[in-house]
Amino acid sequence: MSRVVSSQFTPRTSPRPQYEPAIDVLKSFVWSKVQAPSVATILCYALERPHRRAKNLFHALGDFQIPINPNSGIIVHVKNDDRLWYCVVGCVIHMVLYWAINSILLYIDVNGYLRHFKLDRKGPKQTQIDWTLLKKTWTEALFGQFVVGPLGFYFLIYPCAKYFGMPSSDTALEPNFFKLYLQFVGCTIFNEFYFYWAHRILHHKALYRHIHKQHHEYVATIGFAAEYSHPIEQVFSNYIPSIGACVFFGYHPLVFFFWLAWRLQETYEAHSGYAFIGNFWHRVGLTNGSACAYHDHHHMKNQGNFSSSYLDWIFGTQDAWARDGGEKGYIAIKKLGQRPKLK
Repeated sequence: MSRVVSSQFTPRTSPRPQYEPAIDVLKSFVWSKVQAPSVATILCYALERPHRRAKNLFHALGDFQIPINPNSGIIVHVKNDDRLWYCVVGCVIHMVLYWAINSILLYIDVNGYLRHFKLDRKGPKQTQIDWTLLKKTWTEALFGQFVVGPLGFYFLIYPCAKYFGMPSSDTALEPNFFKLYLQFVGCTIFNEFYFYWAHRILHHKALYRHIHKQHHEYVATIGFAAEYSHPIEQVFSNYIPSIGACVFFGYHPLVFFFWLAWRLQETYEAHSGYAFIGNFWHRVGLTNGSACAYHDHHHMKNQGNFSSSYLDWIFGTQDAWARDGGEKGYIAIKKLGQRPKLK
């Protein structure tokens, strides 16, 4: 029987298991960088005209006046320009996807639907929703979405993106399909690599207890847990990896909007506890069942699996995952029967 012999930062088991063959890792990496970015590129072109029409309708509303103190006549004038459009759309995408996707997942979980996709949970702490923790999560999310998010988009993210060359929303998308496709590939690799090291560093004993432990209050995770984290982690492990490529490489606003929606949906599903694998939608690349199983193992075992599997394979931080049989060994796609409603 294997045992853990080193820290969370460099998790090792003794004896060390055999990892997946390099050729399989390479195939998986190449396929992931062909399939999803290609679909994203096609959909991004399809959304170009609707995006332009929506922006024009928004600008037709004119500038906005926000009364801070009507009695004293203090009113803030907000110019309805490209900056405001960028801020509003980014915040709306975040809010709508956060509440819509995660509410649906929570409803499914509470009512025991789709049990054949649910990853195994054992014991009351893993099979029951912690409503106290969830309410705390919602409170922090509302503050972030209505205060921190809008201010961050307007005063930091948009200026930085413009500084690095982001074109206006009126600018046409990159006409070359391959170049636009490479932008989405760049987004995925930047996110995966940066998140790997930011996440792994937060598992160092000097930082884990003070910062990252908050996120791991959710052992058996749910979708709403995806963004429940310390402010320092939010910035360095969530925001920068997720939007860094779009900002630092000055990608078109529509590319940013689409990538933001893609990334949010991916992380909510990855925390949901539902591995949608073995169906048509997974075969065509429209679910993230593998990512869900991989990250669920990270929360349940807390031994490696810091980012995408190829990076953990390269840097040797998936001993526990390999020991447990990888994806096939961890996922139990089977009928578990109707579970009683959670309290």
